[in-house]
Amino acid sequence: MGLTLVSDFWGVFLSQDHLLITGGEDSVVRAWDTRTGKQAWSIANAHTNRIRGLAIVGSNLGSDEHSSGLYDLISSASSDGMVRVWDSRMVDTPTPAPIMEAETKARLTCLVSCGVSRSMSHCPCLSN
Repeated sequence: MGLTLVSDFWGVFLSQDHLLITGGEDSVVRAWDTRTGKQAWSIANAHTNRIRGLAIVGSNLGSDEHSSGLYDLISSASSDGMVRVWDSRMVDTPTPAPIMEAETKARLTCLVSCGVSRSMSHCPCLSN
């Protein structure tokens, strides 16, 4: 499967890992290798409704043999009202499960993450 852009998707780019993380109408979180255009991994049924936002929320800088030592924690937000945090090192398991989740009881439309070394991403819901 190659990288094909669809009309309604969200993405975040990890330049150190050469990965583009996407999510959209099909409720699947996918990582694409930007060097080859091929899918690196995916989390099927990450949500029960479309994914409306993705963010990098953490890293494991003390890497092990399964980690690049870069950004391992990805969060996703959905119209189902759930925000979930995924450990990308666990996506090869038969049924990946989020390591953390929160039910907001709201119809989410975006997700923003920022940190000391990262600036806040533009998000349509923050625009005037």
